[in-house]
Amino acid sequence: MQFQVVSNDDRVVKLRASGKLSRDPRVTPHDSGGQDPLAFVCGKNVFQKQVLLDLGEIEFIDSTGVEWLLNCHSQCQQHEGNLILHDLSPVAADLMQIMRMDLVLKLVGNARQAEELAAERSHANGQSEEAEKETPHDDGD
Repeated sequence: MQFQVVSNDDRVVKLRASGKLSRDPRVTPHDSGGQDPLAFVCGKNVFQKQVLLDLGEIEFIDSTGVEWLLNCHSQCQQHEGNLILHDLSPVAADLMQIMRMDLVLKLVGNARQAEELAAERSHANGQSEEAEKETPHDDGD
């Protein structure tokens, strides 16, 4: 797995993956010191962000790559982040369709759609936090 960080701010990280999407060391060597590759590239708080992952340059994907995507999705959910996959290469799109990953992962057609979905998620999270702050608490008087 190779990643290029397109941008990384407090709320959104945009990445481009290329090559082989696999965690199998026989397919792709890993030099992340035991860390998740995403956390290694973007920092340990990456799962708290809106992660927009461009899969347009993926040439190969295997079950360990899909397992890794599912783990990233789960980590994002646990940390109130979000993983959005976009611009899937034909190889990635075919596998995601066969495995019905559209039922689990957030898959969109292009970067603009990914950005819109991320903005909706950020806005929804921000609104719920603001609503909690503004909700009067009954002290039981």
